[in-house]
Amino acid sequence: HPTTWYPTTPGYGSPNLYGSIMGARHSIAATAPWQDDDLISDYTNFGGPTHDKHAAHDVMMARKGMAAEEPTVTITSLFENAVKTKGDKIALRTERPCPPLVDGVAGPVIPLHDWKSWTIAEYYAECRNAAKAFVGLGMGP
Repeated sequence: HPTTWYPTTPGYGSPNLYGSIMGARHSIAATAPWQDDDLISDYTNFGGPTHDKHAAHDVMMARKGMAAEEPTVTITSLFENAVKTKGDKIALRTERPCPPLVDGVAGPVIPLHDWKSWTIAEYYAECRNAAKAFVGLGMGP
């Protein structure tokens, strides 16, 4: 069976000294059904992770099959559609302010109506504001 389907950057899915591939033991990976190398995303030119804000990686596409097709839907378009269709629904909640610790133990949960909540539309607006801030700091495509 092929063994080239995983990224080759050390520490990023390549077999490590404990013998795992992307978290799976070799024995499990060795028994997994295999179809065709061309159906798996090609990591040949993957240079590994970086913290350089000017670095960019190409999307790793397969040579054929579903993973070779350009995406027709993006996360952004899914998010925008959710805003249009369900924008008033709660997307996130957090217990804010958090109850104080009592003798090092979390206190009782505050009532749900006192939690900080964001609707899908509010969450989308917060994400756009964060993205604009990142662009303002020089991050971008």
